Amino acid sequence: MDPIRVDVIPAPAGVPVSYLESEWHRISVELEVDRALTRMADMLDRDPCWDDLRTLASVQDVPLGQAGRLMRLMATQRVSSFLNGQTVQGIAQIADEGEAPVPMDQRTARHEVGLALGRTKDQAQFLI
Repeated sequence: MDPIRVDVIPAPAGVPVSYLESEWHRISVELEVDRALTRMADMLDRDPCWDDLRTLASVQDVPLGQAGRLMRLMATQRVSSFLNGQTVQGIAQIADEGEAPVPMDQRTARHEVGLALGRTKDQAQFLI
């Protein structure tokens, strides 16, 4: 593998180092924002999956503008909906594993599911 060649160009006379550092920082932040927006756009263009949690976590501390923050909220809502769907799917699988329920077991199950999810017993019955 060939070594990477780096050219060092001296700053023009009279340009302070602090200016160069601030420009470097500004460009780095712009690149980070651009990458975050790209990751979120890719996430919103495909079906939700578990990797969306990692994507969302990676853009959480990026200083986004108003449109970027709105996109992050949309991505957060999408991840939240995905997790809720996974929860409901898990509940349905657990409910299907048991024997044929008797009426009292159904009442107990909807109360327990409601408590676990922070929902009413009627909402839990709907989820079940």
